[in-house]
Amino acid sequence: MIGIYQLADLCESGQDMVMHRLSLLKSRVSDLISKISIEHYGENSSKLPLLFKVNNIHYIFKALSQLGLQKSCSKDLSSFEQEREKSIESLIDVLLQENFVGLE
Repeated sequence: MIGIYQLADLCESGQDMVMHRLSLLKSRVSDLISKISIEHYGENSSKLPLLFKVNNIHYIFKALSQLGLQKSCSKDLSSFEQEREKSIESLIDVLLQENFVGLE
């Protein structure tokens, strides 16, 4: 995935098509991470799938942000960051509910 972003950053012709495909890839990767976390940890667990998702999305976010690509991944990078923050907030909510029953 990172290699594709690097290629897209160098691409001058067909930029819109490549960016569209990268956005599709980004959404598919996010869906895949969610499905793997649920399949691996089960739907009964609420904390471990979220932790898995946070860790993997954080890894992708850090890897893409270290590339310093301007054209190809700025929109997807912010999307991964928003998804990571949303997952962190969900994980915090689950941990608070688990450890502080009745705190809402």
